[in-house]
Amino acid sequence: MKARLGGRLRHAISGGAALGAELGAFFHALDVLVLEGYGLTECAVVSVNQPGRVKWGTIGPPLPGVEARLADDGELLVRAGQVFGGYHADPAGTAEVLDADGWLHTGDVVEQDADGFSITDRKRDIIVLAGGKNVAPQRVEAAPEPRRRSRARSSSATGGRTWWRSWSRSRASAADVQAPPTRRTPARPGERVRRHLVLAQTSARRRSELTPTLKLRRRVVQSRHAEAIERLYAGSRAEG
Repeated sequence: MKARLGGRLRHAISGGAALGAELGAFFHALDVLVLEGYGLTECAVVSVNQPGRVKWGTIGPPLPGVEARLADDGELLVRAGQVFGGYHADPAGTAEVLDADGWLHTGDVVEQDADGFSITDRKRDIIVLAGGKNVAPQRVEAAPEPRRRSRARSSSATGGRTWWRSWSRSRASAADVQAPPTRRTPARPGERVRRHLVLAQTSARRRSELTPTLKLRRRVVQSRHAEAIERLYAGSRAEG
């Protein structure tokens, strides 16, 4: 593997989409260190794991010179010299993301520990349940799969109290494909899946529901499958 990567690779940098703890550990077992980091157009690089200080599944600590803190709702706020000055000819749009104190509101919700940050979701995707509980759908969608992985699985999306999954192949038992994530792992309060739906579709259609970096286009999924999702909610209301 190292020879195919040129033979002189000391480490690789990953960004743009979540690497995943399992994939990072896999490359590390091959003696290829992948350092996952985080940045955005409005601020370039914000944080990155470092050699000797790597925690799989996180985006690492902030770089020197970068101030970072969490808003009350968990949104990551960043202040640094590389934060942009504003969107061209769009003062209203600039005011939405850059406050008077120079803090850039990234729109990403994160958790913080001694090793740095872990992105949990986009702020706009956070689900507010009837009881006021905020749930990050990516936490449910990224729940570990069973040891026997199904080649039929491709992606999943969560909305409200309902979870649905799309797949593009057919080699799997119905029970394996349909098992919602929280049936396999303990759920935090408010994150237990109540109802779920399996959606069969072609590879081309699946690609249209993902960005080039394989992020879920949540609104596309919700719009395209609105009728099926509504039937799940109707069934939930009928059950009381």
